[in-house]
Amino acid sequence: MFLYDEPTTGLDPINADNICRLIVDLAHNGRGFIVVTHKVIDALKVAKRFLFLKNGTLFFDGGRDELMTATDPDIRLFLSEMTCMKDMQRAEIPSQGGRDV
Repeated sequence: MFLYDEPTTGLDPINADNICRLIVDLAHNGRGFIVVTHKVIDALKVAKRFLFLKNGTLFFDGGRDELMTATDPDIRLFLSEMTCMKDMQRAEIPSQGGRDV
């Protein structure tokens, strides 16, 4: 199991994509991982499952579709950081699929 804490913070988009690819590649050998990040776009690149904590309590646990259609105002605000649909489309990194975050 690997734990990544803000693995793409401070990186330009190209290097952030490279780090996301490395995370997915390392997971192909059956290794699990947890990514702690505030960058939703990077989480979408690597994960199938998303967890949100609020005031120390788990208040969201679901997949990509559930995340994108969540009605909770805090999640909507978090997702608003993705300024256009192009960002969501580019959130796909060619691989054998994402892993849990």
